[in-house]
Amino acid sequence: RAEFPGLAAAGDVAVLDGASGSQAHESVVRAMTDQLIYGSANLGGLHAASLRAEAAVVDARAAAADFFHCAPDEIVFGANATTLVVHVARAVSAAWRRGDNVVVSPLDHDANVAPWVAAAARAGAEVRVLPLDRADPGALDLDALDALVDGRTKLVAVGVASNGLGTIHDMDRVCAAARDVGALSFLDAVHYAPHGLLDVEATACDFMVASPYKFFGPHAGALFGRRALLDTLAPDKIALSDDGLPRAENCHMSRWELGTSNFEASAGVSACVDYVASLGDRFGGVAADSAPSRRDRLRAGFAAIALHEHLLKKQFLEGAAAVPGLSVHGLDDPTRATERTATFAVSKAGLDPAALVERLADRGVIATSGNHYCSFWPALGLDAVGGAARLGFLHYNNCADVARALEALDAA
Repeated sequence: RAEFPGLAAAGDVAVLDGASGSQAHESVVRAMTDQLIYGSANLGGLHAASLRAEAAVVDARAAAADFFHCAPDEIVFGANATTLVVHVARAVSAAWRRGDNVVVSPLDHDANVAPWVAAAARAGAEVRVLPLDRADPGALDLDALDALVDGRTKLVAVGVASNGLGTIHDMDRVCAAARDVGALSFLDAVHYAPHGLLDVEATACDFMVASPYKFFGPHAGALFGRRALLDTLAPDKIALSDDGLPRAENCHMSRWELGTSNFEASAGVSACVDYVASLGDRFGGVAADSAPSRRDRLRAGFAAIALHEHLLKKQFLEGAAAVPGLSVHGLDDPTRATERTATFAVSKAGLDPAALVERLADRGVIATSGNHYCSFWPALGLDAVGGAARLGFLHYNNCADVARALEALDAA
């Protein structure tokens, strides 16, 4: 906790808005500051500042590749995840025709829904929506994939975990369903990224997007795309920019990246990935003399995060069950804590979500309210705009934060 300056700056409060964005690690702050001081130049020069900017891009691409488990030239950086989804949607949908279809998830952030709906509308394609599980409305009914995905399906877009409820979805099954009919798969990993290890190789997805500011880094977006797709699809771009994937001849920039990069964000991306890897060294049992790869260290770091967050999840769910009038939406069984992240959507009888969050703030607990860019709330009997109050725990939170949140919820 002492390594996150934002926590100290917040004062004597429990910072539980991690699902909206994490605090930046101190190494990220240093890296971005140094980049602005010593590397404030554009690419293509032979002077020290320009060379440092290029090195920041190269290093960030390598770090993100280790984070996603792919090759560096399969990484695309952008302003944020939403921008990257829109960018890919324009290119992917160019070949869609009337009679084709796309499959989306009702539990997803609208960034992984609206761009595909808009692209389908332009092409005259059908939009199919995965249903919620009737027995478990906080989860998707993945059995419906058999009926929804067919020979005219062009793309299946699903979030790795719901940013509204915290539910973790079976990505292997989603991607296999798409792959079996020759459709593309696009996974939104923005919410899941600070909680668990991403692995595009294991899931065999075609695209995956994440946001470094959700895993202790800068405000930016990072996309994995399979090389064959990034190389052959036609992204919107200016005519005189290079039309290749990252390599020395184009200063390691991608044809998918528009304009000048945010080099300080690039430096921050490398730092936040290295920070998570360092957790593997310190808490994940990685032996210093074993010369592990950064990927191995990331795996160990996320294993340590998972163990810690599991304790937080169980403590919160067990405690919430004893708070009069409090409802936890989605998976609320402590024995199923591994099926969700440490993000909780809650309501309290007699209070609208905004009022509940205000009362939590009065008691030193920082949370958020609203629909959190999700549209499923009416299916849970909640207001489409007001949604629910959301508490998002990350690994820098502790059991005292959970206890404080439960006390505040009880007193609200």
